[in-house]
Parts: sequence; C-alpha cells; structure tokens
Amino acid sequence: MMHLAVKLSGTHKFLRFGSFQGNFMRRFCIVLFFCLISCASAFPQDRGVIQCDPTFNRVPAWTAPGSAYLVEYLSCGQMVSVTGLDRGYVRIQIGGHVGYVEAKYVRMTPTREPWSSRTPPPRSFEPTIPAAEIFIGYSYLNFDTIGLTNSRHSANGWEASVSGNFNRWFALELDVSGYYKNYSYYTGNAPGFPNVVTISYYRDYSYLAGPRFNYGPVFVHALFGGDRLSGSALGTSAAHTGFAGALGGGIQLPMNDLCAFRVGADYTFSNHNFLGGSSVTNNNFRASVGIVFNLGNKSIR
Repeated sequence: MMHLAVKLSGTHKFLRFGSFQGNFMRRFCIVLFFCLISCASAFPQDRGVIQCDPTFNRVPAWTAPGSAYLVEYLSCGQMVSVTGLDRGYVRIQIGGHVGYVEAKYVRMTPTREPWSSRTPPPRSFEPTIPAAEIFIGYSYLNFDTIGLTNSRHSANGWEASVSGNFNRWFALELDVSGYYKNYSYYTGNAPGFPNVVTISYYRDYSYLAGPRFNYGPVFVHALFGGDRLSGSALGTSAAHTGFAGALGGGIQLPMNDLCAFRVGADYTFSNHNFLGGSSVTNNNFRASVGIVFNLGNKSIR
C-alpha cells in the first residue's frame, strides 16, 4: 500500500524475493527453448515448386504451422527452397524469412521447370485466424509510491486476458491482473517472536477492456476500466477502487496451431483517493510473459 509505506532504518531489513522471480524466468525460458527445438523436424534443403488451386492464383505462406499470421503470398509456379517438414506444412526459405506452406501446395522437384498443368490441382484453401485467444502468464509490476518512499517499488503477480478477433487487424480484449507484495521484518531470532513478521502488504487488482490492433505477430492495445488497491501497515488497512487504464502492446510468436508465446509491456495508471482529498494518479509499468491459447477459426476472406 503506497500511502501506508513503512520505512525501516538501522539494521532492520526487508526480505527480498528477487531470487524467486529470477529462478522462475530462467526455468520458463529453458522449458520454452526445448519446446521450440522439438516443434520442427528438419531435413536437408531441397527445391520445390508452388502449385495452385485453379480458384486462386497465389498461395499463402504463414509464420508457423496453422498460424494466423501471414509472411507473404507466393505465385503459382514459383520455385522455393525447402528446409523442413512440420505437421503437414513445408518449411521454406523466402529471402531472409522463413515461411510455412501447406504440403499440398508444394511439389518437390530436382529441377527448376514450372509445375506441369497435368498435375491434378489440390482442393481450395481459405485462410483463417483464431476466433478467440486466451492469455495466461506471469506479470511484473513497477509501481509509483507518490513520494511516500524514497524509491519506486515492484510486485509480482499474474495477468490473464480474453480477446475476440473481428478480422486479422482488429479485436476486443478483456484483461484482468493481480499483484502482491509483503513487507516483512526480520526479528533476528528475538525471544518470543518468529523469525519473520509481516508488518505491511500491498494488493492490486485491475479489470480492463478495450480495442486491440494486430499487425502480424505484433499487437497494440488501449484498455480502460477499474483498479482495486488495498494494503495495510502495523494493523491499519485501507482499500479503494478507482479508474485505471493500460496502454501498450507486445508480440505473439506462434508455437503451433493451438498456442503461442507472448511477451507484452504496458504503461498503466490508476486514480485513487484514500484520504478524502483530491484523487492521485499512480504511474506504473508492467511486463508480462506467458502462453496464448487459440480457440476456433474465423475466415479472413
């Protein structure tokens, strides 16, 4: 709780929880690295030619198998460098980028001759995007104490959101988050006291909603709603709910057709009034990492 912050001096020490956050992030990154390595099965580079359905004169190349994010469209008869195969998709090299094309649209060939018109055409293909997305992840908050302490403070917590896509560019998002911090005093094994005594705590919950704009794997959003801030110090507690918002964005890297890895950052603000005077604006920063789960499919034509 910011206005209830307690300053401890001399040999009084606060317990630190930075090591927990560091260990969590390291383990999370290691697990993610091995998941990404196991997602693809590479084979020696070969050549292929793009073959189209008569209905369409181009074929989409995606950022990942089953992804909703487009790299570019490929022309019929275009030669491509094939570098792998992953869950029914062919991984190809497009200039300095990697793309994934459904295997039915790529005919392996040892030469550069165009696709023969005698080859039976594949069935039609309609690009889609996820109808909805659910995000769950770890979140870090750096919050303003409005001069009640000598420096800003930080808290660990969680963030979750649900978004519905109207098209490949626009979505509506509902976001909730919670952050927690305990200020504990080390008693030094004083007789009659436990080793650690919690003398104050900070709790912050927000519920926001607003538009989200997507450009490939990158997104930005502007969310507004409410913030519930509560805390206590030395037996005195208080709570207040005020207007809040979050402005920021992030990037979603598809792992497969069902999930993606997301990294996001936001400037957040909230207005609170605990003392009966004018409301005070808290200027905060949050960063989040976690997993996005894709639900359903929606045509983008």
